[in-house]
Amino acid sequence: EFTALEAKLHPDLDRDLELFKDMIKSMIETEIMQRAYYKKGVLIHQLSSDKVFDKAMELLRDPESYHSVLQPEATDIPPAEEIKERLKDQYS
Repeated sequence: EFTALEAKLHPDLDRDLELFKDMIKSMIETEIMQRAYYKKGVLIHQLSSDKVFDKAMELLRDPESYHSVLQPEATDIPPAEEIKERLKDQYS
């Protein structure tokens, strides 16, 4: 019984390496970039896998999409009175 419990608690390095492979790889890449190219290299490396950055760049390259984000349809904006009521309810 004790041996079985001990076996369960013993770390499985191969499993853990496989499970966290992407995270470990990213951390090693970041460390290499930092040592070779300092902060600029780390930033470039991190942005290369940043989905939010990719979406932002996609929007910047497409003027129509960019402007649609900045100027929503008038129907998307509730009337001023409704906004005031929501704020009043929220903070009272």
